[in-house]
Amino acid sequence: MSNATSAESSFTVVCQKSGRQVEVPPDKSILQALLDAGLLPDHLCTKGQCGTCETRVLACDGELVHRDEVLTPSEHAAGKVMMICVSSCTGTRLVLDI
Repeated sequence: MSNATSAESSFTVVCQKSGRQVEVPPDKSILQALLDAGLLPDHLCTKGQCGTCETRVLACDGELVHRDEVLTPSEHAAGKVMMICVSSCTGTRLVLDI
């Protein structure tokens, strides 16, 4: 996977609805890590262009790194949602509404 969709270091995604925690390594997107763990989040293009994988962010102990083409700059700044197919987190823990 290209660096465009991966983080600099691994982090943990806490999936609030499912009660699961998934480690996201630097070479994978959040979406791919969740799929590998057996979760089935909505997705389609995997390029940050369609908005299908938009997921509500409940908490992040770092900064969200938005790489999508869907959200506006103000939506990026608000940090309430992210496209999990291409976006990432600079912290060690990200809580999503999944």
